[in-house]
Amino acid sequence: MPQPHTFSPRPPDGDGRTALVAQILTLLEHSVSRWQLPDTDWQRLDGPVDALTATGAGSDVPTLRRALVQLQLAAPDRITPVTRTAVVSAPTRLRERVNHLVHTLRGSAEGSVPDQAPRSTDEPRGAGSTGRQ
Repeated sequence: MPQPHTFSPRPPDGDGRTALVAQILTLLEHSVSRWQLPDTDWQRLDGPVDALTATGAGSDVPTLRRALVQLQLAAPDRITPVTRTAVVSAPTRLRERVNHLVHTLRGSAEGSVPDQAPRSTDEPRGAGSTGRQ
């Protein structure tokens, strides 16, 4: 009888750095660009973005974990009061910093984090890893 999947505290890469960088990249690329927050709440991303910009993917695992948790905590609330403050997209300066950070993290990870960005429309159909032939 097959055993149920159990949680492994350590990802396969040993120290977990690759998995943490992948989670941070996913959050930065796919969430931050879509979030709508009050103006003042965008400032909560300054700390983790600054820390990651300063150290990149070469950060020690605790620093990467701390940055990931701070980014997750900055996410918009799922339940908001009716009288909530008006929300806006990320400020241009923050979007630029996040974009630069994503490119830096991808480069510092030395290809250990797979590119999850959608394929360009001008890229040949056979290019990229779509899983189909």
